[in-house]
Amino acid sequence: MRLLRTSSLVLAVVLLAASFAAAQAGVTGTWKLNFQTEQGAVDADMTLKQDGEKVTGTLDSPQGQAPLEGTYKGGKLVLSLSVDAGGQALTITFDGALEKDTLKGNVDFGGFGSATWTATRAK
Repeated sequence: MRLLRTSSLVLAVVLLAASFAAAQAGVTGTWKLNFQTEQGAVDADMTLKQDGEKVTGTLDSPQGQAPLEGTYKGGKLVLSLSVDAGGQALTITFDGALEKDTLKGNVDFGGFGSATWTATRAK
């Protein structure tokens, strides 16, 4: 009986630790990203690192690689990146939310349209 209680306690501690570790991971990791634009779907990869509420990373798309920065707070992610669009700086902003291992939201292409996006954590 005592062994059963000890085993149950150990299992509960392990499950709690695993849940805590998953919660601490936040948005850190590699993500498979998909944009749904008027011109069709675009796939990209996104790598994020979270330090407190601050988030940094990179976006790898068919158009190249760009640095990302933003915040993650209360389950909400806001990221931006700047690109050179023919000599003019263009800021692209992502707004989204994390649900389990999926991020989803909207992206604003600096006044040149918007799209929805979904990202799943790469395994």
